[in-house]
Amino acid sequence: MTGMEKIKEVKSLLAVPKDIVITTHRNPDGDAIGASLGLKHYLEMLGHTVKVVVPSESPVF
Repeated sequence: MTGMEKIKEVKSLLAVPKDIVITTHRNPDGDAIGASLGLKHYLEMLGHTVKVVVPSESPVF
């Protein structure tokens, strides 16, 4: 499967609103938190219901 075919498949999966869970790695850094929240907001704009789950305490920063 080519990269373009993979992108089309993902677009097809996201065409219908879904319940989605996004998770980070343990002890997430700012990049992991920011990427998760950015993806959450983007998916919500497409009509999905999204929850972000962090498997450890939120960092102090």
